[in-house]
Amino acid sequence: MGGRPLNSPITLLAARSHCSVFISTLIRISSFSISSKRSSPSAHIHTDDHRNDKRDVQGKLTTQGKRKAHVRTPPAHVRTHQRTSAPTSALHYASVAYNGRSSTPERTPGLHHAERTFPLRSDQLGVRQLASVSGCQALLSPMCGLRVWQKGYRKEGEEEEKKVRKLMEKLRSAVNEIAYAHTLSHLTPFHRSLLPFLSIASTLYKLALSLRRSLYQYRFFQVQCLPVRVISVGNLSWGGNGKTPMVEFIALCFSRHGISPLVLSRGYGGGDEVNMLRRHLLGTPTKIGVGANRAAVARHFIRKYGYIDICKTSWHEKQYLERKVQNSLHSEKIGVVVLDDAMQHWSLWRDLDIVMVNGLTLWGNLQLLPRGPLREPLTALRRADAVVIHHADLVSEHTLKDIESMILRIKRSVCIFFTKMDPTYLFEVGTINAKIPLTALHEATTLCVSAIGSAEPFVKQIQKMRALYVDRIDFSDHHIFHARDIEIIRAKLRELEGKFDSKPVVVITEKDYDRDPEILKQLYPFRVFVLCSVLKVLPYRGSTEDSFKKFLKDHLKLERRPAH
Repeated sequence: MGGRPLNSPITLLAARSHCSVFISTLIRISSFSISSKRSSPSAHIHTDDHRNDKRDVQGKLTTQGKRKAHVRTPPAHVRTHQRTSAPTSALHYASVAYNGRSSTPERTPGLHHAERTFPLRSDQLGVRQLASVSGCQALLSPMCGLRVWQKGYRKEGEEEEKKVRKLMEKLRSAVNEIAYAHTLSHLTPFHRSLLPFLSIASTLYKLALSLRRSLYQYRFFQVQCLPVRVISVGNLSWGGNGKTPMVEFIALCFSRHGISPLVLSRGYGGGDEVNMLRRHLLGTPTKIGVGANRAAVARHFIRKYGYIDICKTSWHEKQYLERKVQNSLHSEKIGVVVLDDAMQHWSLWRDLDIVMVNGLTLWGNLQLLPRGPLREPLTALRRADAVVIHHADLVSEHTLKDIESMILRIKRSVCIFFTKMDPTYLFEVGTINAKIPLTALHEATTLCVSAIGSAEPFVKQIQKMRALYVDRIDFSDHHIFHARDIEIIRAKLRELEGKFDSKPVVVITEKDYDRDPEILKQLYPFRVFVLCSVLKVLPYRGSTEDSFKKFLKDHLKLERRPAH
């Protein structure tokens, strides 16, 4: 028979190379890790064997009158008898060939086509190359099937994730409706089925809250004290009470008097509130710290910038600060710390406690989390130095008097102020520096999209701007928009466009914009406006902006109280 003998060195070496490729492929597919010391001899050969096999192959080809085989000489750093002791991952480069980058320097001798380099990477298996080099075309079928299975598995995982996200959103919505339902008769059977579980969880939460409060009260847990005055802005219920706008208002008050405030936030919900504060307070001496351990964050800033006790500042120092303000200069030293959402942050001692109350939703069904919206019982108002009724402009005077009476029954000496959010202008997503007047919403079909604690005040503000029609889509607080949410919004916009025969616009809050500005651009060609508002103190029942500033000044001058 013609051709090369089956027992020739060249045929044996080629067969050994093909087997090495096939074995290495199977090892990679099964995701095993192989140690170099335990590897198959066909996969790892000493460099001395390389040189001997090279001489044998060249000698055989020369004696038979064949052309010389093209064999590459390994670099100097490859010619070593040492073997790597680290295990070779199944998703690393193939150990059957050397290409100058592989972590395994040995290469299999043999024919020219078997000496090619074909690294197996974790992102690309190179099945066609393996099948071509090894001569085993059967590799293509299982690999193609594996890829199809991987795509289907990923798609199935994405579908499951969407279902879970949809279910969680439904549960959050149901819990929110239960929390603000004053009577159970309006609840659906699904909502009522959740009541036993929510009630049990609420009881456990109350026990844990009482235990934690007692540990601080009896000094088992330490209350840390900062060398500067601390103002806490918080609430008794979950979001939508105007805490962050009040923090911004207080920070600006101190900045205008030459005092550098430090705002501390826990950065919850993706940092949307922190991003909004950074935008609004840009150009002021305000510093913003983010972290769960606010005492540690505050000490870091105090070490970096220093501090000044505004209550012990001499007359000459006050004159110096006033001159710096007149010259548009500010002291870098921190003069006051403002805590955002810190009513329940008992580990840090504060000189002033301000509690925000949503005048529209108030305290819901007066139950603790998660059965109701309350973080603490209403008796916690006794710790407050001031209570601010927010969104007072959207509530009737009779309701405001009832709220005021309820607060005074709990603590007679507390100061009560009234605030509102005053819309100033709009800007379009993508053009943040171009201010658009509020009249742009006149006679416009408007879709209000929000993921805030209380969407009702936001929608009422848009309705007061004389829009042609106002619709709404509400998500849970701090909800991060996904592609599925964008499709829901698009579907609603197309529905409104067909109903009113005009292109509707989307209006969102600054908090929603700062959470993820980029994803909102996917609503193009529909226009997306961002409503910008500032907090203002309402002149009502002796409550004015000047009286609020005087309240801050007078209370910070008082001697420090014992930690509560």
